[in-house]
Amino acid sequence: MLLAGADLGVNGRMGDLEDQFGDGNIELLKVRGSYRGTIAATAIHPGADFIYFTDDDFAASSGYIGKVRFTEAGFAQRNSDHKYGLICTEPIPAVRVLGQTITAPFELDWLCLRIIAE
Repeated sequence: MLLAGADLGVNGRMGDLEDQFGDGNIELLKVRGSYRGTIAATAIHPGADFIYFTDDDFAASSGYIGKVRFTEAGFAQRNSDHKYGLICTEPIPAVRVLGQTITAPFELDWLCLRIIAE
C-alpha cells in the first residue's frame, strides 16, 4: 500500500482513530513486477471501515498521481482478495494495462481507478 499524505501515528498501522490523512502526491509510479492487490492513494481517507474502494472513502485534502507506468507483468493476474488500484482527488492520467489504455473512473474485476472530489 502506498499512502501519500497519511500519518499513521505512533504504531505505523492503519486503522486507529489517531490516523490522519492530508495533502499528498505521487509524482511517478513505476511498477516493474506485480501490482495485484496493491493500492496507491493520495489524500484519501479510507473511511470508518479503513478499507479503500468502499462507499465511505472520502477526500481528506488534495492529492494527485502524476505519471503511471506498469509492465505487462503488473497485471498478469488481476483477481485479488480485495479491490486494488489507484485512488486520489485529482484526475488520474491514462494508464496502459494489458495492452489497453484506461482512464478513471474504471473498474474491471478487482482493478479500480477512482477519483473522489474534494
